[in-house]
Amino acid sequence: IISEEEWNEVQAIRESWRVKAVVREQNKNPLLGLLVDDEGRGYRPTHTTKGGRRYRYYVSVERMEDGTKSRDRARLPADELELHVFNRVRDFLRSAPTVLNALSASSDSPRTRKDLVDRASRLANETKLMACRPFLRFVRVNAESVDVLVDRQAIRSALGVAREPEGDTALNETL
Repeated sequence: IISEEEWNEVQAIRESWRVKAVVREQNKNPLLGLLVDDEGRGYRPTHTTKGGRRYRYYVSVERMEDGTKSRDRARLPADELELHVFNRVRDFLRSAPTVLNALSASSDSPRTRKDLVDRASRLANETKLMACRPFLRFVRVNAESVDVLVDRQAIRSALGVAREPEGDTALNETL
């Protein structure tokens, strides 16, 4: 049939296609895998087309007790939600007091604190939503609010500041 070497080559090629497909899907849906509701259920991307225009949504992955998918699932407009999350992260990075409160450590020198604020402001002005993705732990959607949990260390690292504080920071936003 085929040699093991050829088999392994084909499998490596197939795996590279799969990885590219996942990255492509994340580029189209930057909150993929990050969205949860207040009960911890995830959301998946979907879309509809009307009049030649594509409308993207995130739909809850709620299941009924018998394992079939529920008909009345939460459907969130993707563009609106993604913009809201991006603006929330950008506003966080632009606010010097918030950056210092959330990201600085007691052992940081005054110079390091100034660098945190300056670099965060620059990052806020240069960043697109996909660049924020590594900072995001999850986005929880409640009836009244959207809570964004960011990874403090990932942000400090992106800002080029030494490792210090452990943990995450919640960016809570009431709608």
